[in-house]
Amino acid sequence: MDGDSRRLGGEAPVWAAASLPQRITLEGRWVSVAPLDPTSHGEALYQMTQGPGAAELWLYLFDGPYPDRDGFDRSLDVPRI
Repeated sequence: MDGDSRRLGGEAPVWAAASLPQRITLEGRWVSVAPLDPTSHGEALYQMTQGPGAAELWLYLFDGPYPDRDGFDRSLDVPRI
């Protein structure tokens, strides 16, 4: 089959790749969404993933639960985009 016979429209416009996301804080009316900072957020995040009922938090995640804080901290230090 000829490549042109399957064309759905005209030529694609000239485009440029999108820029990488910036590490900014988004401020809302009731909540702020901030980039993860292991130093500032690590202790509170670790505590929230421990204790009764915490196992369900990990059901659909790729890693964890972590048996200790050191393992949890290492997972937070993984380079991200």
